[in-house]
Amino acid sequence: MEYIVVAGGPISHMPRFTEVKKRYPNANWVGVDRGAYHIVEAGIELLQAFGDFDSLSEDERDVLSLHTVKRDVYPREKDRTDLDIALNWVVQQNPTSVTILGATGGRLDHFMVNIHLLTKHDYVKHQIVIEDVNNRVRVEQPGTYCLPNSGRYRYVSFIPLTDVVSGLTLDGFYYPLNDEQIIRTSSLTISNEWKEDKGFFSFTDGILTVIESRD
Repeated sequence: MEYIVVAGGPISHMPRFTEVKKRYPNANWVGVDRGAYHIVEAGIELLQAFGDFDSLSEDERDVLSLHTVKRDVYPREKDRTDLDIALNWVVQQNPTSVTILGATGGRLDHFMVNIHLLTKHDYVKHQIVIEDVNNRVRVEQPGTYCLPNSGRYRYVSFIPLTDVVSGLTLDGFYYPLNDEQIIRTSSLTISNEWKEDKGFFSFTDGILTVIESRD
């Protein structure tokens, strides 16, 4: 089952929910704090909500209560972010894919930790992506991958999350690579583009962030 997780970032940075529903018509929608309110305001069925909901007004919390089948409320003072708590529940449902909206465009500390959350052992083995109006972000372990050119993004960048990513090979992109070692501070693999309908990338060691983007 596919899951859409809507976090509490600015809704102006999220893709239109109607467009997301067209791509994932049977997905379960999960809300995180204000993200849960955005889901019910859009008239979408909300499967589960997580958070302390301190960003909502009393009237907004009342609206959420009327439309939420199940809501897990946590104290404001806790050792994990609301999104981390929600993802922990989602991966236990054995999802086929997870798309996170509302994880960008707001506080930079939240954005950075959201990227690093994808590297957690329990999360990285699942197909989890962060998406906003201009970007699609995924984190990969060593292996060989196919990246189709959906036409929605012009650029694709490959950014190490570890000190080194070894054996990086890119095929089907405008700037190919063959068995290269890329260090974390390198800008070599920024702003590549598809040369064919699909591109292939592989690497042998490290953790790699793959970002599809457009201006």
